[in-house]
Amino acid sequence: MRTENSNGTDSKTILPFLKPIQHLILDNSISEVMVNGPDHIFIEKQGFVEPVPGIHLGEKSLMVAVKNIARRLGDDISESKPILDSRLPMAAASLPSFHLAA
Repeated sequence: MRTENSNGTDSKTILPFLKPIQHLILDNSISEVMVNGPDHIFIEKQGFVEPVPGIHLGEKSLMVAVKNIARRLGDDISESKPILDSRLPMAAASLPSFHLAA
């Protein structure tokens, strides 16, 4: 997520939707966070992808988060476009890539 805040979106508007995985997003040793459903979270750390057990986002809260994040990024997620693959703009932050698939 090493991007500039180009559309007014910052960590204060994105991270509240991601509380259960916020610690992963803010971990400087993690280069990518992938959410492939409410119970399937993966991280890339030192070039290796590994699952993150024990985190449940809740299907409804995950969909709300995904839709809100997509809107804030000027994107959309729906049955016809079920994957959100974006770099989240975070002001003055060096954060990992973040991928959501609902």
